[in-house]
Amino acid sequence: MWRVKLGEDLESGDDAPEGRSGQGGVTGEASRLFRGPVVHGHVARQDLKYCGCRRRVCSGECPGLQTRWGSVRPKGFSYPLTPLGRSSIVGPYPWHYGTEYINILYRTDPEVIASYLPYPLEPGEEPDLAYVAFSRWWSLWEEGKDMPWLNPERTQYLEAAIWTGCSFEGRQGQICLHIWVDNDFSMARGWFMGFPKKLGQVFMTGYHPLNPGMPQPGPGTRLKGIASAHGERLIEGEMEIMESAPPGELPRPMGLPLFHIRHFPSIEKGAPPSVLELVSLGAENYRYGEIAWRGSGKLAFFPSEIEEHFALAPIEVLGAFSFSSGYTFDGGRILYSWV
Repeated sequence: MWRVKLGEDLESGDDAPEGRSGQGGVTGEASRLFRGPVVHGHVARQDLKYCGCRRRVCSGECPGLQTRWGSVRPKGFSYPLTPLGRSSIVGPYPWHYGTEYINILYRTDPEVIASYLPYPLEPGEEPDLAYVAFSRWWSLWEEGKDMPWLNPERTQYLEAAIWTGCSFEGRQGQICLHIWVDNDFSMARGWFMGFPKKLGQVFMTGYHPLNPGMPQPGPGTRLKGIASAHGERLIEGEMEIMESAPPGELPRPMGLPLFHIRHFPSIEKGAPPSVLELVSLGAENYRYGEIAWRGSGKLAFFPSEIEEHFALAPIEVLGAFSFSSGYTFDGGRILYSWV
């Protein structure tokens, strides 16, 4: 990257870059001067700026300092960017979640799991262990706490996901390999976080405590989850409750830190991805429901003309767990970049 120091003249040196006319709403002489990220000292800033004093980098005192957007600056945490920023498909951190799970733990081919884990990720301490999570979610962001009564469909969704253990520099964690969700805002938010989400249809057993024809949760109660997409049945999972379990005492890799791969392709044909990075996702205010259930499980994967999940089909089902939890996500960390 071409860099200059604070206050250095743009046109000093033979390697001064050429400008691009009309870039980012900048026109005329300023357009010719601007190209690429402005550097304050030697640190590239994301709030790109150009300077009317003919310097690539300005101290901020120049009257010609403007944003790269010019006089118009669309707002929003995510698409669409609009004058008010109110239409973003999701709002800014922190995000708050509450979830009900049916998780089915199983063993599968460790070589298939390993094929999903590029360096510096490595298989987990039990390299053949995976689980399918069927989950029902309630979520909102800090600035949208009124969303449950303004627009409840922007706060609820169901997911079905395949998880496995992994490690980064000796630290044990977990990664989501495939996931289907039934709401667009959750899919978009998942891409920001490195979840490989796709739209699908997910169904989970739900019992109402006051329905005379429904059982109360307890030994013998049966639960089921189903995931479908593009007209294909993909996964079915069943659980029969055997006993209560201490909340929060789940078998690994459940409950481990999340390591995910964020990927966004370049718009330029043949160019490397614009983003390809390993991230960790943290959680705050983590809490579990008062009771959790442990039981036997069944799991069936169905072949697909499109999806590749079938290679992760179960060899042995180890058990099933039903529980609820809640937490806050307030951002993650970039651990490694491949580009």
